Amino acid sequence: MRKTEAAAGKGHEVQVDRLSHKFGKYALVMAVAKRARHMKERAAGVPLGPSPASYIARALQDVAKGHVKVTRGRDE
Repeated sequence: MRKTEAAAGKGHEVQVDRLSHKFGKYALVMAVAKRARHMKERAAGVPLGPSPASYIARALQDVAKGHVKVTRGRDE
């Protein structure tokens, strides 16, 4: 079974399994969380900004496209 995440309602799909195999689950989760948090903080002044789920979807897209650098910890 292949897991995908629809990204921000735009019809783009990110293959989460492929990304987790490439970077490791922990590194992927940390990178996506950090990117989503960064986007949320930047949009804090915008009234009725995007939902938290759309931040995560966009962060997954950014990782998949290589716009976010994912690094592995020392233990991996």
